[in-house]
Amino acid sequence: LQSQHQITMTETQPNPRSRLYVLILLTALSALTFMDRQILAVLLQPIKQEFGFSDLQIGLITGLGFALTFGALGIPLGRLADKHERRSLIAWCRGIGGCIAAAGAMASGAGGLTASRAGAALGDAGGGAASMSILADLYAPTERSRAMSVFGVGGAIGASLALLLGPLLAQWWGWRVTCVN
Repeated sequence: LQSQHQITMTETQPNPRSRLYVLILLTALSALTFMDRQILAVLLQPIKQEFGFSDLQIGLITGLGFALTFGALGIPLGRLADKHERRSLIAWCRGIGGCIAAAGAMASGAGGLTASRAGAALGDAGGGAASMSILADLYAPTERSRAMSVFGVGGAIGASLALLLGPLLAQWWGWRVTCVN
């Protein structure tokens, strides 16, 4: 029975180039979302100096702003991905979330910076589960772990880019420009 299931899965799979394209695209989107999530970590010092925030305020902005939004949206957006078109959900959540995160560059205080963290959380909450669901449909069980691993590497790439390039961009152009990039 299992071998019949594997044959059926293989026969219905799109061609390998299409699957690879989707995997690379979803991984790149994940990397961008993780950049949005991590970039604030390297910008904390100039933000603290500009606004005079305490460590507690920075912790609330960076941690709680993301965690509360992700916690509130993760399950409902996952459910939405189960019932509706996942590509559109990914595009809207990653796009709007990225724009809100970039809008943190215009922040005039803690509220704006917290909203930018909420944007990063929206992109992650709406895009992560739907992306994994698409990959699960595209890859047979014997290939699925490898595809999910590649997708998971997107987060590490994005975080690394934020932590490596963020300080350079901040030094050259300031924290606000870096927040947009």
